[in-house]
Formats: sequence, structure tokens, C-alpha cells
Amino acid sequence: MGKIYKYKTVEFWPERGRIMVIDTEKAAEAKDELWTYITSVDPVEFYKRAIAIYVMCEDTPLDRQQASRLLEDAKEACITALRQDENRPKLLEMRKRAMMAWRQERENERRQLILPPGAEVAQQWTFKKESPKKILVSGYEIIPKEPQPKNEPAQ
Repeated sequence: MGKIYKYKTVEFWPERGRIMVIDTEKAAEAKDELWTYITSVDPVEFYKRAIAIYVMCEDTPLDRQQASRLLEDAKEACITALRQDENRPKLLEMRKRAMMAWRQERENERRQLILPPGAEVAQQWTFKKESPKKILVSGYEIIPKEPQPKNEPAQ
């Protein structure tokens, strides 16, 4: 187990190639079953969650500073976790072989883009507004951006 990092009421640390996350508020309420509030997250996924919080944070300078610190801590924890993972070299080799096979298969295919009915090509996406604590513990969701109302000239 490495250094324990804290963001508001969420604590996280690298352990055996994963990032362990716990919401200390919820865990304090649980008397016996503390382990049920600890979640194991892939380091890459956890770093994506930290980036999502950083991107969404627009409230106050203090919140922005905390989000920036979270991003730095998450990067450090993820690098540590990736170094701890004894299966990482095997995983990277498997991904490399899979990517080579996929590229070989795709070379002869005609490229096309298939969209579902009603989808727009220039669709823009945004993060669903959730609390940073929920994003770190449970993940984030990306949703279509609402179209901006067009200002129509007065007649």
C-alpha cells in the first residue's frame, strides 16, 4: 500500500496495480462492514475521472485549486499503481498484438460511418453534472450537449 491521497471526503491510494477508493463519509456510518465502501478502479479509468472533475470544476478558485491538486495526486497514484502491476507487461504485449491484428483486418475494409436515425454528425458532448465525490467513486457519464437557442431577428 502506498501513500494515501485525499480529495474532500474521498481517499484513494495505489495498491497492487489498482487504485483503491473510499468515501470516508459513508464509511464512517458503517460500523462493521467498512470494506463494502472500498472500490477498486483501473488506474487509467481513475485518471479519466480526475480529469473529468478538473474539466467540470468552475465554481470557486478554492474548488479549482482542489481539483488541480486532485489531478496531480491522481497522476502520481496512477503511475505508482501501474509500476506495482506485475501483469502490466503481459497486458501491453496482448494489446499490441490485438492492435496489429485489428489493423491488418481493417486495411482491406472500406471505411464508412454509420449513424443511428436522428443523429447529427456534428453532435457535441458534455459531462453530466454530478458531484465530484460521486465521479471519483462511481465514474462519470457523457451526454449530448443541449443545442444553443438561436437568436432570431425581430420582425
